[in-house]
Amino acid sequence: MYMTDPTKGKRIFPSLVNREPLPHAIFETIDERNRYVIQMREAGHTLQAIGESLNLTREMIRLIVKANSGPSARTVRVNREAKKKREALAVFKDLGTADVEKLAEHLDEKPARVRQLLGTQAKKLPKGRMNFEKIFSNEDLLNILRSAAEQVDGPLTCNKYRKLQIQPTVAVFLGRFGTWNEACAKAGVEHGPTMRKNYTRAHSEEDMLAYIASYLADPRTNGSAIGYEEWQRKVDGAPSLTLIRQRIGKWNDIKARLVKEA
Repeated sequence: MYMTDPTKGKRIFPSLVNREPLPHAIFETIDERNRYVIQMREAGHTLQAIGESLNLTREMIRLIVKANSGPSARTVRVNREAKKKREALAVFKDLGTADVEKLAEHLDEKPARVRQLLGTQAKKLPKGRMNFEKIFSNEDLLNILRSAAEQVDGPLTCNKYRKLQIQPTVAVFLGRFGTWNEACAKAGVEHGPTMRKNYTRAHSEEDMLAYIASYLADPRTNGSAIGYEEWQRKVDGAPSLTLIRQRIGKWNDIKARLVKEA
């Protein structure tokens, strides 16, 4: 959906126009009025909106902007778009979700528009740990764990986190901090039982199940064992299929178990 930009007669997205009308303004001097016009234009308001707040025509506002070396129509559009992109990325991080529909609803945009606003970041929306790891800083991840811990009863285990259905996946935490318990410890939240000190295996059963759950949640995969092997080679730290079968059991049984626990 588009709406007309009265500044140039070109179509722009409605999200790029400040929806709230400007209050009527009265100034004692022309210089004060002109400064106000420039400030509002730089903030992304349309010529029409600024004019209505001053009881002036759109053309008069355009002339004032031009006479006072204000931003061009192109600059205003670029700034609007940049502002909306920053807003979209901030919402993406704050909501902690890869659900494009939810992001679109929160931003009052269509899903395709959300992807456009996020640009290269859009590839990271529904596509697993590898991309999410590039988005979230360590502190972002720890804050997500703290927030998740407030939503569950007792220790924050991998299973409880998965049931919250938030992003990023458990695999992101494992890849960043080594183990789930280590991530929880750094976040200062209570975690599940710690492995005994002489335990030398690289992955606990819970860690491996978390990786498998992340794989199954990746929309690019088909859920097969062969598909997991391909996925695993691209994900740092993910356990091999052979190790999973040795330690946990058959692939289909593992999938059924995760579905039951979800």
